[in-house]
Amino acid sequence: METPLPSNDELESFSKAVNWKLIEQQRNQFNSMVATLSKDPNRNNTLPLEDLSECVGAPVQTTSAPDDIDAPNVLYLEKDGHQYILGSYVSTRYRKGKSIMEAMTPYNLNPAVNHTNLNETATPAVRMRALGAEIELGLLHRDGRGPTEAEVKEYKRHYAENARRVGITPQVDNEACVYQIETHVAPGVGYHKTRHSLEGIMQSLVASSEETGLMTAILSSYPTESDFRMSPDPKVQTAVDLMIDMNSHFPEYGERLAKARDRYHCDQPYHHVEMFRLQGCHIHLDIAGRSEALGLFTFYTMLRSASAAANVATLKGGPFVNGTCDAELLCTREYLRHTTATGNYIDIPTSPHLSPNG
Repeated sequence: METPLPSNDELESFSKAVNWKLIEQQRNQFNSMVATLSKDPNRNNTLPLEDLSECVGAPVQTTSAPDDIDAPNVLYLEKDGHQYILGSYVSTRYRKGKSIMEAMTPYNLNPAVNHTNLNETATPAVRMRALGAEIELGLLHRDGRGPTEAEVKEYKRHYAENARRVGITPQVDNEACVYQIETHVAPGVGYHKTRHSLEGIMQSLVASSEETGLMTAILSSYPTESDFRMSPDPKVQTAVDLMIDMNSHFPEYGERLAKARDRYHCDQPYHHVEMFRLQGCHIHLDIAGRSEALGLFTFYTMLRSASAAANVATLKGGPFVNGTCDAELLCTREYLRHTTATGNYIDIPTSPHLSPNG
């Protein structure tokens, strides 16, 4: 299988050229300086590369012009021909009024860490990476009607209040579908901590449903008719434009979309994102690891049984789309992923019954 990921030989070569401890030292110094500069109101409209370079002891470079403060950018260092990322920030459109330093996201991947030198990384923070989670879910009335925007906002307000009461992150965001929301668990070290936070999310969701009368979908797609209306959020609209443009370069995806519309008796000419956007509930467990190998190792050793249970409960099944039951292929979620170039992320279905001998 072709992959853009580096090979073991490339990772080991990088590790010999750039010691992992150097990257960790520079990364910590960079993060400390970013935290300091983010509190300085005089630096709101500048990218102080000289200060950052002096702090880390090496020239900090950018992938885009540093004087274009409205554009997104990636900051990185270079040693002996090898580049490694320090952090990045999004464009003005997505900063929500924050300065560049406030919007800066540190990069947590250390490419100099690989399976041959893990024994050197003795700290618990390196051995067990931070773990976060998010739950995406659709909202609907008991009779199957979709909520209004005002009702979704009210549900989000109740969720934030209930989350604070149980001591978890009160963050809740809009998703691509206007009837869908996304709740988050802040990354932390230790699976049990994340599991406790997930339980808190569940409690907050139940309490919010009782207070607002809105129910949460527990299938991978709605068993009721839906107009698949997209959120007007600028971030969502940008993603929609990108996905539609990408799919236009692949004629076969136009054919897949037409077949999906016919299969589920869609009375509107839904585009790729509307057809792909499922409004049911599913859970993501994300590990922030310094190397792909370390992250996968932690996943399989710490989360295998729990993630399998979550997959069975919320990602499989869901035979309904647009009010039509799919008797031929129960996992509509995996089927609809194949209607877009971006939805089919690894070209391998996660549902066993879509695999040979699955």
